[in-house]
Amino acid sequence: MAGRYYWYEVPGDDPKASFLHLEWSTPGRVLGITLRAKKKIQMIAQDQLDDTSGKLMGVEVVPKQARYVTIDPSANRITEYGYINGTPVRGTMTLITDGSIDGVSQRYANGSWTDYGHVKLVETSQEELVAAGFFKQK
Repeated sequence: MAGRYYWYEVPGDDPKASFLHLEWSTPGRVLGITLRAKKKIQMIAQDQLDDTSGKLMGVEVVPKQARYVTIDPSANRITEYGYINGTPVRGTMTLITDGSIDGVSQRYANGSWTDYGHVKLVETSQEELVAAGFFKQK
């Protein structure tokens, strides 16, 4: 996923309203993530590889809050664990055979995990984002 751009498609919303970009700032060690719409950044994050666990530990900044996360990567899936306002949450991103990525967000309450968000990531290019008005042309 790193080094690529993805449309961040939320069901019921414009499928090209936001995009996600991931980039290694230190290859294989520190991953930067940005989620943005045309007029604002919706999330920025930085995750760093923990040598002992093999997981990524990070911080995400979303409107009005920062949250700390642990990311457990595998071949075709990543699972992120954290807390929002004291409630345990997890997000899972799974690679689908068509090359898109399916994302599900869940919160833990009353002894079980419940879905509260769904997203589909579809790969795009920086050129397509420029054409869509996300970046100014050079």
